[in-house]
Amino acid sequence: MSDGKLAEAKKISTAELRTQALELRRHGPSDRHIGLNLGISHQTAARYVINALEEDAKTERLKTEELRLLTVERINMARVAISQKVVKGDLQALDRWLRLNEQEIKLLGLDAPQKIEFVDGETAMLLEELDISQDELVIQLKAMLREKVHQSKKGGGK
Repeated sequence: MSDGKLAEAKKISTAELRTQALELRRHGPSDRHIGLNLGISHQTAARYVINALEEDAKTERLKTEELRLLTVERINMARVAISQKVVKGDLQALDRWLRLNEQEIKLLGLDAPQKIEFVDGETAMLLEELDISQDELVIQLKAMLREKVHQSKKGGGK
């Protein structure tokens, strides 16, 4: 067998082993058990399961993206179909147009809340040096502000 065919056969058997390892994992066995069943080390079994899961996740992301694009195409086709009525002022068509836009915005994630970074570069470096996340900083600042409010209510001043 030539080196190319041997390498190809090995790739196929590795892919098959990955699939089998993942199938076994879905039924619950440990990496050691999977390794024994497939004639590979438990480390290789663990790696094969992880690789197979990553490949499955990648495939699902691609399917989701394809469905998203197909749906956007359908929304655009529907908008084209009613566009003349919208231009003429048909209120039902305009309402449908707006709903289609809302669907597209949600589908594309344009309505998702955006995380706003509120620290500058120097502050970010200081937080990293102190091993404090921005979320932890917010929690600490809120606690300090609550304490200040409490003190000002209690003492009537700063």
